[in-house]
Amino acid sequence: MPPDDSGYGFDNIGDVLSVSPILLERYISLARKISRLAVGDPTILPSVEEYSVPVGLSQADSVSDELPFGSRGGIAIHHDFALDAEYTFRIKIRGFNNRAQDLVHHLDLRLDNVRLKEYEIHGKSAQGDEESPTFEVRVPVKAGVRMVGVNFLSEYALQEGALPQPAPGKAAPPARNLPGRIGVDGVLIGGPFQPTGSGDTPSRQRVFVCRPADSKEEASCAKEYSPR
Repeated sequence: MPPDDSGYGFDNIGDVLSVSPILLERYISLARKISRLAVGDPTILPSVEEYSVPVGLSQADSVSDELPFGSRGGIAIHHDFALDAEYTFRIKIRGFNNRAQDLVHHLDLRLDNVRLKEYEIHGKSAQGDEESPTFEVRVPVKAGVRMVGVNFLSEYALQEGALPQPAPGKAAPPARNLPGRIGVDGVLIGGPFQPTGSGDTPSRQRVFVCRPADSKEEASCAKEYSPR
């Protein structure tokens, strides 16, 4: 929202406070957005929202208690899914070199702590301006605020059993998923696509407290309200 006008260093002086046309337009725009989120609008157009991981954030270890135990790096997102519909999840990776195939990284995508997709990435950290890959999946999601988790799986231990012997003159195979500079750069969430309904969210339960069976019950339903 635009800031309040100020006078003499204060923003609570009545003489300088006014409602400008721009401020009023912002109020109306914000009210439209909130109302659409609260009641659901099946006609809204798909959009893409990007969540970026700070460049200076170390991804050598767990970055959030909301991500699974044994995770490395990534991001935990609380995203408001407007409708019951299909949504796309596009994950961008930083520090990738597709010419180096000596490490295996496992990328985990979860929704409300339920795995949606696991990707296996072969490569290691890049020293130059390599083009990093992106990973995308499209799945149906129920409306509401849900937690989207993206992280790498930390697997420091070697596999059980006897290790394969390297060929003469060759070095032993490296351990899997050693922490390196490869990490999650950001997540783009797009949608809604092909909506199936507004969804049963807490805000809609409070707004629509009565469901008329026919047109005769609409007037009485409109007069009911939630005491919460």
